Amino acid sequence: MTESDIMYENGRYWVARDKSGYLVMQIGATLSTTLCTFKRDADGLSIAIASCDYRATHPVLSAEPVNSSSGDYSLQQSA
Repeated sequence: MTESDIMYENGRYWVARDKSGYLVMQIGATLSTTLCTFKRDADGLSIAIASCDYRATHPVLSAEPVNSSSGDYSLQQSA
């Protein structure tokens, strides 16, 4: 994948063009993770961009340790 394969960006999320379709990616500490894939056509790109925008404006709840030493987990808003 090259920089020219990046089709759209919004905050920590971006859309990449791949041989199999359009990938919605999330930027991580050291690499990006694929969250979902859409068909490689005009509709697929449109839906991938909409998914990227939605994720950027609607933070997802995730289970993160409240106290890592006790292993207690609860749902917290991700940053």
